[in-house]
Amino acid sequence: MGRSLPRLVTWLLAVAAVLLLVTAFVSQVAAEKSLEEEIAAEIEAEAEEDDVGLTAVDEEEDHGHLLTAMPSPAALVDVAYVMPGRKDDDVVPLGKSIQTYVGLSNRDSRAYRVTGVAGSLNRVEGFRTYVQNLTVAPFNRTVEPGSEASFSYAFSLNDRLDVRSYRLALTVFYQRASVPTGSASASARHSATFYNATISTVDSSSVMDGRTFAIGAMVVLGGIAAAVAAIRGSHPDSDAPAAGGTSTKAPVEMGTASGDTGDDEDEWLSEHRMMLGSKRGAK
Repeated sequence: MGRSLPRLVTWLLAVAAVLLLVTAFVSQVAAEKSLEEEIAAEIEAEAEEDDVGLTAVDEEEDHGHLLTAMPSPAALVDVAYVMPGRKDDDVVPLGKSIQTYVGLSNRDSRAYRVTGVAGSLNRVEGFRTYVQNLTVAPFNRTVEPGSEASFSYAFSLNDRLDVRSYRLALTVFYQRASVPTGSASASARHSATFYNATISTVDSSSVMDGRTFAIGAMVVLGGIAAAVAAIRGSHPDSDAPAAGGTSTKAPVEMGTASGDTGDDEDEWLSEHRMMLGSKRGAK
């Protein structure tokens, strides 16, 4: 009982350490998810409050639907995009907010006003068949000649969609800054589709990014290391000498002949007793 108690305490400490590591891992994943949801909510709230750009990009009186009658891009305006934290732009998880940053570089001598960013999800077999119209993010920001500007756009695909391939298109809308918003002619309006590709959707519940996987691996390895250290600490080497330099093992009797066995010794003792008995009888 005296030796089993320290072992029990060591095991309990190891289990507690593993539980603490797992709890820290779960808490961090939950915090990251909460932060992503908070950022997405803030972006959506800002888009709802700023309705000036929405009026500009949603004008349908004389030039059709926003995503079907798109004007051509301006020749001297360059558009680029980046989706941070994603290694493969062609794989999009369903139901997860995707953050995109759109950059405009104005090389023209005139200023342009960015009015919004919108997108759509279409069938691969027929681009004109819409599966989902994405959020329209309105803006009302002017990009002066020779300057650049970037815009944040977040979208998410409906988590009830089938897991398959789709065509995803993201477009930024802008017009000449000298023209009043809502009254720009067709020649003064422009758009640029900065992303237009076939994507593969995946179930977001089965997606684990590289950072989460690395943290999980560290937690598992740390737990294994703690358990191994606890086991080794609770089972000291039994062959090690005790305090004072002497071994606690009892010496082993080896006998006088390497070929003798227990049966030979028993037979010799029996014969010896018989000889002693016969001598006593003769006396």
